Amino acid sequence: VPGIVLGEAGADDLADAAALLVESFFGSPNPTIVTIATAREFHRLRQHHGGDDHVQLLARTTTSSEVVGFIDVDGRPKLNERRPYISDLAVRPDHRRRGIATTLLDAAEAIAKHHFCADSVFLKVLDDNSAALAVYEKRGYDVLEDHHQDNKATLVKRLLL
Repeated sequence: VPGIVLGEAGADDLADAAALLVESFFGSPNPTIVTIATAREFHRLRQHHGGDDHVQLLARTTTSSEVVGFIDVDGRPKLNERRPYISDLAVRPDHRRRGIATTLLDAAEAIAKHHFCADSVFLKVLDDNSAALAVYEKRGYDVLEDHHQDNKATLVKRLLL
């Protein structure tokens, strides 16, 4: 994507990533809720940062280094193996529809394939998020499970090794 560079998130980037996640997923106009949610997201990201089982990526603008996208890939335990799982794909609203999410997904799928040596990758999405479901379907993801109790669907994509 022109004007965007991807890189692994450093510890100093997590506050910006947390703010982006809150803006993308919660969108509350209440400043108190935003502050509390951002602090919780920062704590969660920090807990996962730097471990072998998590790779957190940022998309930044090349002009201002502003964080405009984020994605996390981790190895979740499943029986006796680690199963790669993509979470927290977020792009700032004013930077959407420019290919940033696709670029982040490409990188996350490559990490799942090469870092975790996996032939598939998993993610969950709210089952009423039709825009996200359309993106994932277009990229070859299939619905593996529908969890109506939490309104989430688990998707899987087979990766070519």
